[in-house]
Amino acid sequence: MTASTTAPLIVHLHVPKCAGTSINTALSNHFRTRACSLANGREAAAYTETHDPAWIEANLDAIFGHLTWGALKEHARPYVYLSALRDPVDRVCSYFNYVHQTEDHPLHGLLKRELRDINLLDAAFLERNPGVNSAWSNNMSKALSGLPKIKVKDWQGASRQIVDAILDGRFVVGSLGHVTNYLRERGVVSGELPRQNVTDEAKADDFLLARPAYLTPEVLMLLHRKNVLDVRLISLVEHANRIRAARLAAAA
Repeated sequence: MTASTTAPLIVHLHVPKCAGTSINTALSNHFRTRACSLANGREAAAYTETHDPAWIEANLDAIFGHLTWGALKEHARPYVYLSALRDPVDRVCSYFNYVHQTEDHPLHGLLKRELRDINLLDAAFLERNPGVNSAWSNNMSKALSGLPKIKVKDWQGASRQIVDAILDGRFVVGSLGHVTNYLRERGVVSGELPRQNVTDEAKADDFLLARPAYLTPEVLMLLHRKNVLDVRLISLVEHANRIRAARLAAAA
């Protein structure tokens, strides 16, 4: 094996509106032909059907896309999974703004017709529109657990799996700064990540920009209910990262 193929293969689990495009761009720019973009779990499954795991591990150093834990099967080379987290309400607000400013997004037409102000959101709208409901509900927990329909009853097992992976060094997950530090250590970036897919406030002329500070109490409570596991996840990950840091410092 070369020095490249003995380093862990990076798998970025891109949660929408968690700086994923910036991370993907950094990985692609650094690893070039040894980086592979897979749009989603279905594409990952098709790719692994046509590419032997040994070939993947010998020829790739980074894989990224809207993937979930377990979408790729490890063979002989170690894998490290990356995922940046974000306050879930802030993430939904950013998602709302992004969809309004992205004409080819599947939800663009719906939001333009029915939801130009996120403060008009209610449970009935989410029930009528399962695509929006899915996109705005516990997406970080779905990606990190590998459970696309995660429920509260699944949380104990999923949280144990996530903590174990963080403590073992197989999961680099947390704030964007935390993930960026790892990418610096691997030599992927030397400074900050490139900023991409950022809301252009100058182009918000036909909808009201969503910001957490301007949400009504009713909408804020609704989004917290829809993302209760993601709220728990952030606290869990912060705690696990502190434990890992303390163990590494003690062993140094």
